[in-house]
Amino acid sequence: KNTVGIDISHWLAEVTDENGNIIPGVNGIDFNAVKQSGVQFIYSKAIGDYTIDDYFLSTAIEAKKVGIPIGGFHYLNIGDYIKEPESLAQAFIEVLEGTFGKGQYGDLIPVIDIEDPATENELLSYETTNNKLNAADILTFIMRYKNYFEATTGVPLMIYTAEWWVEGDASITFRGFQDF
Repeated sequence: KNTVGIDISHWLAEVTDENGNIIPGVNGIDFNAVKQSGVQFIYSKAIGDYTIDDYFLSTAIEAKKVGIPIGGFHYLNIGDYIKEPESLAQAFIEVLEGTFGKGQYGDLIPVIDIEDPATENELLSYETTNNKLNAADILTFIMRYKNYFEATTGVPLMIYTAEWWVEGDASITFRGFQDF
């Protein structure tokens, strides 16, 4: 049997039926129906770079009300913030603690979501035109963010990314991430 989970962010703020009617519920989501459908956990976007997702708190509250474990993720655009991993990690920590309580980071392992630049071609173009983003910089950023987050919270951090970031030929390799 598979474990079923969903990802929620402000992009799902208004859910409509086939006739275009807004479905009632928090952010258009009926969390009782979500649970009854077999969903066993929810990851919700907590923050994108430094911007808090408008629906993270309400999603966390409603998921907990119906007994669905909830975790947060931090969507990052590394290229725009390559020199700020500790500051970004601290912002994520503050959002999680503001939602779940001091020293609490959710029911699930917190996640950093690294997908920008969004495609391999964008990354290659970005490296060439801006000359400030390369594989070594990205890996250094990820490790600094991860190390800061884990040292500050005592909680492990999970990395989510696109397959091509791991297996692509843009010299983005995760050989140094044997533990992941």
